[in-house]
Amino acid sequence: MDRIRPGVRIEADAHVHPSVVLGPEAYVGHGAVISEGCRIGERTKVWHYANVLHHCDVGADSMVGAYVQLDPEVVIGRRVRIQPHTIVSTANVGDDAYIGPHVIIANMPYPPGKRFVRAIIEEGVIIAMSAILLPGVRIGKRAVIGAGAVVTKDVPAEALVFGNPARVHSTRQDYDRRQAEWEKGIGSTAAEKSRRA
Repeated sequence: MDRIRPGVRIEADAHVHPSVVLGPEAYVGHGAVISEGCRIGERTKVWHYANVLHHCDVGADSMVGAYVQLDPEVVIGRRVRIQPHTIVSTANVGDDAYIGPHVIIANMPYPPGKRFVRAIIEEGVIIAMSAILLPGVRIGKRAVIGAGAVVTKDVPAEALVFGNPARVHSTRQDYDRRQAEWEKGIGSTAAEKSRRA
């Protein structure tokens, strides 16, 4: 198998280790670093100044945003969106997940140290901006993690959690309904509701 497939675009100032396998139509942005043994799926974009450390596997049609860091041996599924300034340490991320900007997925319960604990983020999960996931948590399928949440324990599938520590407040079904209303111009944000009160 060729290391670099047709249609791949690598910016001149990006650093891609010779052992990296890039799928067809992958893109590597300015200043991005992709270390040894990584696999980047077809049509996946690794944006400017992202740092993908050794032996990461990023699935097809995904996006690794600007200034993101993927620590060694992170596994990212297909159609995953990781927004800028996020750190993913020792984790498996399922297909169709969304990870907002400034999220931290930690891997070391007692830093500094040498033992890491892998977080599991299942399919279709949404993690909003600035959430922190402590080492080893499992986020169930289609769960939603609210902005700024501190996740200290496993989150069940289809749950909506927020707060510090994060607690279940609602369901994915309710979140999807509110999102659909918002997109139609029907709903309002929590900040708008508080201004009317």
